Amino acid sequence: MKPMLAAVVALAAVLSAPAAFACGNSMRHQLMEQRENFVASASKAYRDGRYTDAVATAEQGLAAAPSAGERRALLRTLGLSNLKLGRFDKSADSFGALLNDKKEPFVQAKLAESQLRQAEQKGTVDDAAKTVLEKQAADGMLADADAWTALAAARNRAGDVAGARAACEKALSVQPEHPEAKQLLSTLTTPKPASEPLKPTSKS
Repeated sequence: MKPMLAAVVALAAVLSAPAAFACGNSMRHQLMEQRENFVASASKAYRDGRYTDAVATAEQGLAAAPSAGERRALLRTLGLSNLKLGRFDKSADSFGALLNDKKEPFVQAKLAESQLRQAEQKGTVDDAAKTVLEKQAADGMLADADAWTALAAARNRAGDVAGARAACEKALSVQPEHPEAKQLLSTLTTPKPASEPLKPTSKS
């Protein structure tokens, strides 16, 4: 009986192996779909302006052991959403984590923007962050209206009113109805040209 029982057990193991393999594949496929859904849902929530939902979904996705590509996408959405919500320390954390993996001009600009806005809240200027955006601007690589506006505010606080106006105008060339850039530009007065000294009148 024992040899027969052993044979039955062995046969059962052989027969169940394909089913177990298929079950494992199915679970892996479901997890992959779930992770992809987190990426897509977080991105859609951001595009729709539902920034709080985007943050919650991105955080769920990051907790679900995403692939390297999924992690970058989720961190990007998380950083952008927190930036829109005014959570500049959190957005800086996300963009900093992205830059640890790969240097990317857009992410560098958004990190610098986060840092400038943090400093603006404290009434100061983050010189290092300002330098990053100034370099991108000089190199023709800055193409983000929010970042241009943050640079405009930093220039204005540093006393460069003309530079602040130019940065606001750049922001509005990228996004013509950008509310923050329009509001800031309206507060910047154009310096009046120095008047010519009066010429002395000749005595007759």
